[in-house]
Amino acid sequence: MAVAEYRRAGMPGGGWPGTFDDIRVRDFLGSPDSAPAAWRAADPVRGLPPRVPVRLVHGELDHEVPVSVTDAYVREARRLGADVTLHVVPGAGHYSLSDPQSPAWPHILVTLDGLV
Repeated sequence: MAVAEYRRAGMPGGGWPGTFDDIRVRDFLGSPDSAPAAWRAADPVRGLPPRVPVRLVHGELDHEVPVSVTDAYVREARRLGADVTLHVVPGAGHYSLSDPQSPAWPHILVTLDGLV
C-alpha cells in the first residue's frame, strides 16, 4: 500500500492544501519541507515503473482524488510495461473504499484475494 499521489496535473506544487487528506498525509509523513525524501518515496509517479504488480481500486464518485488522476497513472505505468490494473467501483466515493461496512468493501476484498 502506498500513499496515493494526489497532485493535480498541471498545478505547480499540486495537492489540496488544507484539506483533511493533506493534513492526514502530513501527520503520517511530516511536511514536504521537513521530510522531502519521504514525500518523494511516497509518490507513486516518481517510482514508475513499479517493480511489483499494482492493483488499484477507485470509487467512481470520488471527489477527493478524481478518477482521471488514477487513469493517468495507469496509462503511464502500462506504457512503461508495468502490471497494473484498475477497478472503478460504481457509486463509490473516496472514503467508502476504506469502510468495511460500505457496499464498496467487497471490491477491496476481491482485489486482495487476487494477490494471494
